[in-house]
Amino acid sequence: MSVHADPPDDLLGPSGVGRTTRVRILLGLCTPESGETLVDGHVVAGLRDAELAGLRRRMGVLLGGSSVYDASLFASLTLFDNVAYPLRAAGAPDADAATWRILHEFDLADHATALPSAVSAGQRRRAALARALVGAPQLVVLDDPGPAMDLHNREQVVCAVRRRAADATALVVTHDLDLARDLDARFGARASLPVASAAEQAALARRARRQGLGEAWLLMGVLLVMLAVLSPALGSGMVANPAI
Repeated sequence: MSVHADPPDDLLGPSGVGRTTRVRILLGLCTPESGETLVDGHVVAGLRDAELAGLRRRMGVLLGGSSVYDASLFASLTLFDNVAYPLRAAGAPDADAATWRILHEFDLADHATALPSAVSAGQRRRAALARALVGAPQLVVLDDPGPAMDLHNREQVVCAVRRRAADATALVVTHDLDLARDLDARFGARASLPVASAAEQAALARRARRQGLGEAWLLMGVLLVMLAVLSPALGSGMVANPAI
């Protein structure tokens, strides 16, 4: 399977420049106002529903977002059933065995029976990526695969993409130059990736610290609200029951 697009199929850039919109056009979820995107020689916007569904079955897709309610996972299915879904839909005879293998590869086997809402954002993201790669797709489309992952899990993801997408056409959309460099062994794009300056690296570090502080303050605020709500009930219960 080959993809032709203008500009080419390695997309880098900050938020708001249209990276996700390009992905949605490629998948047939949006119709471009001008120009065209071709997949395997077919203009995506011109395909009938059945043709588009057949094309998508040959793709491994990770959409942006790590929320329980985003389009990457089915909230009502366990992580195992989510990852196994493409294989079962294709009638693969070894669907369960292949699912266990990739869950171990992404360090998710211990959470196989959990619903997406019961695991962390990083675990949801890894499960969604595992589902995108499990069926040996001919075209891999990954929209911002790095968010919500720590360094260790990010290294796992990079290694998995290198292994699983070695023979596929791949489009990885990211604003993260470090992740793009980590994937360089797969995509050979080092010459096109600028090296971040010391000022840019410092700005990224400050942004990460601000994000961490923001999450800490949010958690503290939630705890304070819970305490304010529960305190009257706890107080009245203690008065009513002197044995407490």
